[in-house]
Amino acid sequence: EAVQLQQRYPNADEEAHWLEVSYNPVFGDQGEIEGVCLVSINIDERKNAEEAIQKSEADLRAIFDSSHLGILLVGRNGKIRDFNQNAKEGFWETLGLKLEIGRPLSDYVQAEQAMASQEMLKKVLKGETIQIERTVPCRDGRERWFEFSYNPVFDRPGKVSGACVTIISIDDRKRAEETVRASEERFRRIFEDASMAMAMVNDFKFIKVNRAFQDLLGYTEAEIRGKTLFELTHPEDLARTDDIARKIHSQEKDRFQTEKRYLRKNGEALWANVSGSLIRDKMGRKLYSLIMIENITERKQAQEALRGSEADLRAVFNSGSQVTVLIRRDGKVQGFNKSAETMAAPILGKKLEKDMVFAGILPRGSSLEMFQQAFEAALQGRETKGEWAILSADGQERWVELKYQPVFNDQGGVDGVCFSLVFIDERKKTEEALRESQERFERLVQVTREGVLIHENPRVVDANPALASMLGYGVEEMIGKSGFDFL
Repeated sequence: EAVQLQQRYPNADEEAHWLEVSYNPVFGDQGEIEGVCLVSINIDERKNAEEAIQKSEADLRAIFDSSHLGILLVGRNGKIRDFNQNAKEGFWETLGLKLEIGRPLSDYVQAEQAMASQEMLKKVLKGETIQIERTVPCRDGRERWFEFSYNPVFDRPGKVSGACVTIISIDDRKRAEETVRASEERFRRIFEDASMAMAMVNDFKFIKVNRAFQDLLGYTEAEIRGKTLFELTHPEDLARTDDIARKIHSQEKDRFQTEKRYLRKNGEALWANVSGSLIRDKMGRKLYSLIMIENITERKQAQEALRGSEADLRAVFNSGSQVTVLIRRDGKVQGFNKSAETMAAPILGKKLEKDMVFAGILPRGSSLEMFQQAFEAALQGRETKGEWAILSADGQERWVELKYQPVFNDQGGVDGVCFSLVFIDERKKTEEALRESQERFERLVQVTREGVLIHENPRVVDANPALASMLGYGVEEMIGKSGFDFL
């Protein structure tokens, strides 16, 4: 009987070497065993190669078992040859099935999927690669998404010896895709249904516009798509548009906001407040620019009208003889008209300037306390007015009518006080003359011997002593009676 052994033997240098030793009987002519033939061969290289292979297989098994994929190896006969730990755990947790080597793969496939699975396996055994995504009903009653990949396994001669089936759960990816789809659908609906005009622009050209944008400029989407920004821009705004567009295109800027004019299809110009943002993908790469356009033509027209109105108001403000000074809440001069500027020197003896403290430039004879009361009342929304005698810079007495009026803002708050002054010297002289005339008349009525009766429709309001004596009444008795009572 021949015996073969593999064993490590130390040599003279005490280094161990692998030897394969064969013991073979030596037969004589008559068939009897005459001795033993011993043959030894150094098999260090072979043993090293085997150890490397074993190590490689161990490494591959470790990789095989640690993969996040579920992996099954299936032979040409359709039976499972091997599977990794992830596949074992996955089939048990999701389907409640225990994987076993040697069982047909079809035992683990749903009945309605059995035919399709066999067809895929046939294609793979012909060298094709197949990848599908589908839902699988799990033991907990839920439907879960999985990705199945069928890949051919080749032997050393290059023939297909079986199939490698990899399985991975793609629930998270599907949820993410659904979230993205829902987000895209929301954006599409917002974009399409928005009342504000919106457009997507890339390389200076419109690639998509919403209905509001079409209505704003009078074009259909087909007519606008492919046009450049510059084709729809008013000629006077081309330079500014070009500057902004090139900064966005070069990614020097990510956002912008400006006011410009667009040209409608019928040639009309309209003013728009335009804001835009550069849209990027997850990797930060530029996709397109999203611009939003608000029609502000009416606002611009109103501003233009207001400018004209302000000019008219300024003309009125400066052309009147009334002195007008605007005072801020802090008591300092904000502005004044031409009359105030002209009258400042003769009345105050100094030039009127902005930011002067108004209480510090009151003319002589004015009451600081009265000013403070009137100013505070105006800040609280009440008007104060009155007549006062003041002294001009040269010491002359001048009569003035003063008003302190609140200046309201758009929200109804008080921003300041409008002080106005009108010289009433002539009126005061007239009033004095009338008063003197009235006194002379009254003295004359009292001393004349003729009876005098003064009445108002027809009640007696006054009578002189002469008339009262003639009629036998006292003056006080006659007042209030009808004049006809004395006829």
